[in-house]
Amino acid sequence: PPAAHQETEPNDSASEANPLQPGHRITGFIGRRSDRRRSDQDVYLVQLSNTDVVADIELSGVPGLDLVIEVHTYEGNRLEKHNGGSVGEPEKLSLVISKTRAIQVKVRELWVEGAQPSENSTDPYTLLVNLTEAPPHLVLDTGVVNQGDVDPP
Repeated sequence: PPAAHQETEPNDSASEANPLQPGHRITGFIGRRSDRRRSDQDVYLVQLSNTDVVADIELSGVPGLDLVIEVHTYEGNRLEKHNGGSVGEPEKLSLVISKTRAIQVKVRELWVEGAQPSENSTDPYTLLVNLTEAPPHLVLDTGVVNQGDVDPP
């Protein structure tokens, strides 16, 4: 099937994940918040070849939002949570993924305890995932995790 260029809602969970073809940019929005503690989040499913790969993930910034990239296995185990930029800034993450059939890439706002979640349905982000074969000696780049981020109940 041809690669999608824009997200399709709902895509807030693994069961609703939009397929994302490596090497193709997709556009999305952090739209209406889920509840009083959580912003919208968008989940994408990237199929892999069950070999060791390096995933290079690029996420553009969105005015007024501090975005987070999360990477999970197909089964839902979190591999990485990355927040290297601040409000309005892009995020870049590279990590080695070992022998799995797919990953979930989540895009969301940084969740801060006691802060109201934001919405921005007018300014899109773009997400790009590139995959390359991982050299045997490559070590996982853990990226930057913002300690202010919380997972609301």
